This record gives sequence, structure tokens and C-alpha cells, in this order.
Amino acid sequence: MKKISIALAAIMLLSLLAGCAAIPDNAPAEEAAEDDTPLYYYCTADDLKEKLESGVEMVIVDIQPEEYYRQAHLPGSIPTGAYPADTDELRSMLDVAMDSITATTAPVIIIGMGGKTGAVNAAKYYSAKGVPAERLFILEGGSVSWPYDELMRYEIDYQYMTPDELVKRLDEKQGVMMIDVRPEENYNAGYLPGAVFTGTYPNNTREQWDKLSELKADVAATLDPVVIIGMNGKEGAENAISYFASEGVDERKFYILEGGGNNWPYPEMLDVVPEYQYIEPADLKAKMDAGEELINLSVQTKENYRETGHLPGSIPTYAFPGNTAELREELGDVVDELKENDLPIYVMCHGGKTGALNAISYYVNEHGMDQTRFFIIKGGINGWPYKDMLVFGRD
Repeated sequence: MKKISIALAAIMLLSLLAGCAAIPDNAPAEEAAEDDTPLYYYCTADDLKEKLESGVEMVIVDIQPEEYYRQAHLPGSIPTGAYPADTDELRSMLDVAMDSITATTAPVIIIGMGGKTGAVNAAKYYSAKGVPAERLFILEGGSVSWPYDELMRYEIDYQYMTPDELVKRLDEKQGVMMIDVRPEENYNAGYLPGAVFTGTYPNNTREQWDKLSELKADVAATLDPVVIIGMNGKEGAENAISYFASEGVDERKFYILEGGGNNWPYPEMLDVVPEYQYIEPADLKAKMDAGEELINLSVQTKENYRETGHLPGSIPTYAFPGNTAELREELGDVVDELKENDLPIYVMCHGGKTGALNAISYYVNEHGMDQTRFFIIKGGINGWPYKDMLVFGRD
């Protein structure tokens, strides 16, 4: 087979998977078209490891027999069970990955047993289906030569917990640890109070595993069941459990929430993360100078409120940072006052973030207040530029 020009190879490799090489010179001639154009390329284990850990978009097609796939496979891989892909029946099993392949232009990594016959047959099949050669890569050495056990996922007897079973545990105050792995926008739209948010969906990159690792000690230490809340059920949840199991955490304590967080049937139980609104100090000053009716709500500490200063007419709560039951009670003391009218509420905390976010979330989720009434003052009291407006001590 003729060598591909260095320039052409460089373009292909830079745009796809750095380090993955063209078919070697000693590859059988049947692996190339009549004009010596390759049908696929090879990728080393080191290169694939790097791409997995950096989150590069890929379609990973695993053709191992089912029993081998169950024993060990890479995260996010699509099982086909098509090995050695040498009959029409076996090749047809490769079609389960076609929707994923055609939905993107990302590289397709084919994982066979030893990286030879079965993987070559699969690559030739996909090539015949019109998948461009520059997208098709075979993992050198296949699964039997994969050296990075820490990246493998092993067969786990996944357990499920129904929403009703979880509700029962929560109502009866039975211990349970909930981990919500969904993307931030899904979590914000509705989450179970007490769930730990990770935002690591689909839990198949090194960056996402590193974030999960922050919970490993707590997960390992708890004697309560650990419920993983994915998108629609197993998606993302299985990968999270596989990660913890690969780190030595007992897989028997994990449960996948049946249906996932997106299909939770009791919306009245969910909290939401409000769509926080912000206002510049100059804009609020203009409103106050113009005599507009509004409410200034302070969530500063008592010391900060009195010594650093506060806006005139502020309603004090002394609730910063608003993250404990005791501090939320302080916020609750002014609920009636805030509900007396529908005026906009401008929330002042120390730096314009934590205390204001917690306070608004509390009023919206615990007291059903309209989130559109609330505005966070950017920069908080520490960034308020109009010092001559501030009031010190007690009003």
C-alpha cells in the first residue's frame, strides 16, 4: 500500500484524534480501495486514554461478545456483541450504533478483542455504509491489550429505586443520600431538596470523574442507600456508579432513581433554582434618587450591616450567608413584610452572590414568592460605590 502524504495525514490527525495513525504499509491490500485510499485508521491506547480524559467527543463502538463486554468496557461505549463481524447476522448487529454515528461528525473508535479481524470487519462494514475513512479508527491491540484498568467499567448488578420508594424514605425520615448528576439546566429546573448536585452527566470523562471523586469519602462512609439521579433513568447514573465501584466503594449501596430526575412524578416536592436577576448599583441609585417605590432587603450580618453600612430604608435580616436552618428562620421573620405588596425587592449581601442567592432561593421555594420580584445588587455592599448614601449603625 502506498503511504499517505505527510501533509494529508497531518490535516486528518489534527482535525480528529492526534496520534492515531493510518493503516500501516503491511496491512492487507483488501483493507484499501483500488486507489490505495485507506478505509480506516488506527489509534493507540495512549491516545484514546488522553481523549477520554479530556472529554473529546467520540463514538466508541465495542464489538466484544456480550460476556466480555460485561466483564470490562470503556465508559460511554456502545455494545454491539458483533464480534467477529464475519457473517451477515453479526454485521447487522453493528447497526445499533449507526444512529449515534450519523448524528455527529465525531471520530468513531472501534474496539475489538485484539484489534484485528473483528475490528477490521466492523470498519469495512461502516465504510461500506458511507462512513468516511477519516472518521474510522481501530483501537490498536483491542480490549485484551488495554493497559489502563482505572478507565474500565465492569459489570455491576445495578439496583433501582422507584420514586414512591424514595418518597417513602423521605417522608419517614429514613436515611438516604441523593446525588443529582444531571446538567445544571435540568437540575435548576427542578431538584429534590437535599440532593447533592454534581453536574457531571454523562460521567464519562476524567474531568467529570474528578468531580465525582470529591464525594468519594462521604459516599464510602455512609451506611445509607445512595440514590443516583440521572436524566431519564440509567443514562449517566450507571457510569457514576461504575466510577465509584472502580474506586473501591461497595456497589451494593447504590440505587438508580427509576425514570431519573427529568421524569419525577411529584413536581410539588421539587425546588427550583430561580432565574436570578441582577441590577447595577448605578441603576438602583437612579431609582432611589427618582423616588421609585421599592424594597431594599439586607442579608448582611449584623456587624456588616452596622459597621460597613447599608442602604437607607433597608429591611435587615442579619441572615448572611443564609445556609443554615437558624439563618433561614431569620429570613422567614420578614416574609409577611415582603408580601405586603408586589414591589421589586433589591437584595444586598456582602459581595453580591452567596447570601443573596440563598435568600432568594429560600423565599421562592419555601414561601412561593414570585422570583421575578427579586434582584441581586451586583458587588454587594463591598462593591457599592456611593458611600455617601450609606447608613451606619441602626436605622
